[in-house]
Amino acid sequence: MSRMAYLTQSLESITKEESSIDNTQLWSRKTYGHEVEEHFVGMEDDISVLETLVTSDDRSDKVISICGMGGLGKTTLATKIYNGEVVRRRFEARAWVCVSQQFQPKAVFQGLLNQLVPNQGEVKDENELVRKLYQVQLEKKCLVVLDDIWEVNHWNILSRVFPIGEACCKVVLTSRNEKVAATEYVHKLECLSEEEGWELLQKIALPINYSPDLITTESKLLEDEGKEIVRKCGCLPLAISIIGGILRQKKSSSEWEEVKKNIDSYLKRGEGVGKDTRIMQILDLSYNVLPYNLKPCFLYLGCFQEDRDIETKQLYLLWMAEGMISSKNKGRGETLRDVAERYLCELANRCMIQVKVDEYSIHNRFESCRLHDLMRDLCLSKGKEEEFVQVVDKQRQTEDIGSSLGRTRRLAVHKGKTGGFTICIWEKKSKPKVPFITREHIL
Repeated sequence: MSRMAYLTQSLESITKEESSIDNTQLWSRKTYGHEVEEHFVGMEDDISVLETLVTSDDRSDKVISICGMGGLGKTTLATKIYNGEVVRRRFEARAWVCVSQQFQPKAVFQGLLNQLVPNQGEVKDENELVRKLYQVQLEKKCLVVLDDIWEVNHWNILSRVFPIGEACCKVVLTSRNEKVAATEYVHKLECLSEEEGWELLQKIALPINYSPDLITTESKLLEDEGKEIVRKCGCLPLAISIIGGILRQKKSSSEWEEVKKNIDSYLKRGEGVGKDTRIMQILDLSYNVLPYNLKPCFLYLGCFQEDRDIETKQLYLLWMAEGMISSKNKGRGETLRDVAERYLCELANRCMIQVKVDEYSIHNRFESCRLHDLMRDLCLSKGKEEEFVQVVDKQRQTEDIGSSLGRTRRLAVHKGKTGGFTICIWEKKSKPKVPFITREHIL
């Protein structure tokens, strides 16, 4: 047999093996993306402190800022507080809006008003919108969460709509920037302890039939390797979750040791440059170990705008239109759409994306998905590095991208406030083709 024939046969066998993956295993963690309580570990003291502050009548703590580096679980903690029973009983109305880097104050104001006053409808006049939002907080006891604020001036603009000191409303912010709302109460979130990190890794990585109470030589080796991995992850929840998604496919301590060695190689390149760089190297590892068929599907998610839910119905069609879903990967009785759904589930199992389950549909298991902002950074970086896609935001783009267009296969052009984008696809060394699809056409 020739070498080429051997490689072809090997590739076909790999494809068949991946197509026959047990569906029970694939769907065993389908709710991880939106049920944060499933793998929620630690933060008991943080919850206690913040719940007391949020429910207190003390007007000196009207604004509470949760700060820390990316991946610490700021949003997870805020969600836990926001949905807590003691907080739900305390407030007449609650609202949650993600601000993100693409700061659009009017959209934030409208989103808050729609939640505090259901069926309000769109208020086109900005002055009227601000007035109504301010007034409802004087009339009702409200809790507002502003998730993922990046700049001090963003908060300065938003803060004008809150009757701080005049009413019983409370505002909770999450931000990587400690200077945001620095004059208010700042709660700095820290990494997990090593024991908490090991607990989190066990919940994600170890099979269901594993029992920590059953002490064997192999279980002791797994624990030793696992705790070392947690330390190398810096006890950062997101890093542990990502590595846990990789380890879930590994069954022996020797395989865990191999993953630990790979972490070493990535962390060495970031020695002395801070945790944010090291976590990106850990995320980089999670991408490199993806099966070949999942990599383009993951990179394609970078085309979508930051902090937006990606509707799975449209995503599956886009993947199929791009040829990322092959009929060769279909299992018995599967359609191409089933394969696309299986790919999305695998990305969720590896903690690469967050998914929301559609509880009311018998055909569509997932309603939407989204990328954690650190994962999106990785997605864009890898997409550009591998000449897969380059993303341009028409509102924020300042550099000349003309010189780089010849080196990329796709160009995703975001249209700003509309939330839409256009994707141009062309063969290398050829002129761009007419855009084949726009998001507006598929919503």
